[in-house]
Amino acid sequence: HAAGIHLYVFVHGFQGNSFDLRGFRNQMALLLPDKANARFLMSASNEQHTAQASFERLGVNLAREVVSFMRTENIIDTIERISFICHSFGAVIGRSALRESELQPFLPRLHTYLSFSGPHLGMLYSSNMIVELGIWGLRKWKNAQCLTELSLKDAKQPSSSFLYKLSKDNTLAH
Repeated sequence: HAAGIHLYVFVHGFQGNSFDLRGFRNQMALLLPDKANARFLMSASNEQHTAQASFERLGVNLAREVVSFMRTENIIDTIERISFICHSFGAVIGRSALRESELQPFLPRLHTYLSFSGPHLGMLYSSNMIVELGIWGLRKWKNAQCLTELSLKDAKQPSSSFLYKLSKDNTLAH
């Protein structure tokens, strides 16, 4: 019975995998009052991509994975609520996915957007030189576009950067 289905989408962070948030998922599965109508998607579409791809590309991958999961589970027409539980980079990836055309029809069903330690503001200025050096090294060594975007260095002006534009988006207003 698919009526009243609530889809929980778990999105991992930088170089993470679909098992990173399984402890949280397991606790929710035990404690939710309406367990029978809960479905859980542990996102795996970006496991091999968070070290190189842009947040926009990662968002496209996640949006497609969510829609594919709903089709596979045969809940695409009857889903009532969708919630995103995102950790670290996954928080920006989730917000980016919600902008994609594949997820637009489902925005009115967006129930919860939960972000743990998400770098929503980027990292324009760092007070820790070691962290700054580490980010610079990863950007150069891995050619990590998302780290360039996190540093607001994907455009000449920070106000033209991906994170700035994402911050101006009202997708979470639903």
